Amino acid sequence: MSKDDHNGTSTFILIKQENLCARSEASCMGIFSVKNNIAASIKKYYNRAMRLDFLIDGNNFDMAGEASSSVKRTLTKLGVAPPLVKRAAISMYEAEINAFIHGGGGSAHVEISDEKIEMVVEDSGDGIPDLDLAMQEGWSTASEQVRRMGFGAGMGLPNIKKNSDVLSIETEKGQGTKVTMIIYIREDKNT
Repeated sequence: MSKDDHNGTSTFILIKQENLCARSEASCMGIFSVKNNIAASIKKYYNRAMRLDFLIDGNNFDMAGEASSSVKRTLTKLGVAPPLVKRAAISMYEAEINAFIHGGGGSAHVEISDEKIEMVVEDSGDGIPDLDLAMQEGWSTASEQVRRMGFGAGMGLPNIKKNSDVLSIETEKGQGTKVTMIIYIREDKNT
C-alpha cells in the first residue's frame, strides 16, 4: 500500500488490527487486567493470535515511532508483564526507526499469541552493506542531519539483539532489509 493509495491524506496507516473483542475498549481493558495472564486471555476470548500491521512512512518524521507506541499500548492492555512490554517496545522502536532512517520507510507486522510476540519490520532500502559491522555498538551510517536530531548513535541493531529472544536479519545490497524479532511470553521458552 503506498501513500498514493490513500490520496496522500495519511502518512501512517494502521492497515489492519483484528478486534480483540466486540465489547468497548474499557471492557477489553477489564478483561485483560490480570497481569501475566495473556495466554489464557487470548485463548479464552479470541482463540487465535492478534495481528497488527503498520505502514512506516519514510517521509514523515513526526510519525516515526508510532507503530512501536501502538504495540506497547496493546501489550499493556493485554496484561503482558512489564519487562516483556519494555523489551518488545525497545526492539520494535529500534527496527522501526532504522526502517525510517535507512530504508526510507517500510512496513511492520506484529503477531501476539499465547506463546510469543513476533515483530517483523521490512524496508526496501539499500540493504545493510556489512551486517557484522552494523551489529557492533557505535557503528552507524546515519547522515549528519539524522545525528543532529539525536539519532544514528549505532545502537539500533545491538539494542534489538539485547532485547529479543530471537533475532533474524535478512538483507541484501539494493534489496532492502527484513528484521524479525521474537520475544517469548511463556517462561519455558526463555531458556
